[in-house]
Amino acid sequence: MADFWYDLGIDILADLISFALGAVATYFIVDHLLEKKKRERELAQAKPLAKSAISFRLWPILRVVIFSLFPLLRISQKKLKADFFKIAEENHFVFIFEEIERLIDIYGNRIPDDIQEDLMNFGYHAGDFCESISFIKINFEIVDKLEEWKTFPDDAKKLGAEAEALVSKLVERDLVPKTFAGRFKAARDIANKRKRA
Repeated sequence: MADFWYDLGIDILADLISFALGAVATYFIVDHLLEKKKRERELAQAKPLAKSAISFRLWPILRVVIFSLFPLLRISQKKLKADFFKIAEENHFVFIFEEIERLIDIYGNRIPDDIQEDLMNFGYHAGDFCESISFIKINFEIVDKLEEWKTFPDDAKKLGAEAEALVSKLVERDLVPKTFAGRFKAARDIANKRKRA
């Protein structure tokens, strides 16, 4: 008889534990879904003012890309080597990294997670590019042996392509005004028409 009550007690305890675990799991799943719905609703209600504000903070970042990065893509490796200290300014790319962090801090609740991730990756890649410039300058006497120097043109191209893809995605997702892409292209065309360094 004692075994019966013992087994019954174990069964009841196991059922209670299973019920408690199920209730906790359900609570967290429902809470996550409600939070996701709330965030989607907030994003759907983004006002034109928020779009203008995001583009306003993003524009100086893209100006650095247009007028500091894109010119690096248009000159020969020989010319770049001759004028590297004058042409490649690492502080510009530090600015990109810092401003993207600020943009996410201020408007993160208006920017979808995947776009935030794209922005953060772009910021980190700009930071890496900045470190490459600094490293090349510090070790310029052996520049031809540096891996950073060998990959510099490709790294610059990748960063430029990433900026262009980011602009397209932001416009496509309606996070910046439709005119933003045209403005970016016009500024890039002006930069490309300038006399090469």
